[in-house]
Order: sequence, then C-alpha cells, then structure tokens
Amino acid sequence: MTVFKGFLTITKRNLGYVFMYIIIFLTITIALQKSELTDTDKMFEQTKLDIAVIDHDKSPVSEALTDYLASRHNLIDIPDTKTAIQDNLFYRHVYYVLTIPKDFTQSCKKQNCKSYRHKSSGQYKWLLCRQSGQCMGSGNAYASCLRLFSRRCHCNA
Repeated sequence: MTVFKGFLTITKRNLGYVFMYIIIFLTITIALQKSELTDTDKMFEQTKLDIAVIDHDKSPVSEALTDYLASRHNLIDIPDTKTAIQDNLFYRHVYYVLTIPKDFTQSCKKQNCKSYRHKSSGQYKWLLCRQSGQCMGSGNAYASCLRLFSRRCHCNA
C-alpha cells in the first residue's frame, strides 16, 4: 500500500506532464488516421498470377474452367511432363499447375470433383478458392470451389 500511495503522490505532482503526453499521443493518432484515409476501392488490387492448365478432358466444362482462370490469371503453356512441371514451379515460371483428367466432366456431373490433380509452389495453394471466398469453410475446398464454378457457368447439367 505504501508503494501505491507513493505512486499516486508522484502522479499528482506531475499531472500536467501526464496530460501533455496523452494530448500528444492523441494528436499524433488522429493525424495518422486522417492521413491514411483514402478510397478503399483503390486500396485492393487483384494480382494476376502465372498459372498453367493441362487439360486432358477437352470438354465444354474443362474449357469453361480454363476460360474462367484465363480471365483472372495469365495462362502459361508448359509441357505435360513431371520434370517440366516441377522445374517451372521451382523456378517460379508458374505458381500453380492444374491438371484436368479425361473423366473430369463425368466426375463433376456426379458431384465428385476430386479427380483432378494440382501442383503448387506452396504460396498459392488455395488459388482457386480464395477468389470466390465462399468455399473456405468446407471440408473439401477444391471440390466445393469446382461445384461453385460449375453452378456459376451452368455446366453441371
């Protein structure tokens, strides 16, 4: 209790300095807040990544998915070999490689979109899902994103 009373005594003596520091702190805080006010629409800028899509299905659904990704990102052509995919990912020529197998359309019609393969550089693993923002809570995020995509383009007939 003695220490607390001593603290209060010293604080009462220097009350002017305490208020001066509070006023300086609030002034700096308000000035920084006002200087940072900008148009929030201009703050976000979507980044176009270099991605590769290897389409073995060549169906309207897979072409629609490829067109959708091409509208959002830069599509890069790479050979369909394991070493070429790994080299392009390692040297960051592409950040994401999506391989669509031959039975992609049939598996998506059955709502079983687990049949495609992807490779990522790690940094952009959830590339397809983060853009829609609606599939992150599900257990199988990739399948739900593809289902969401096929609902948007009306391809899941």
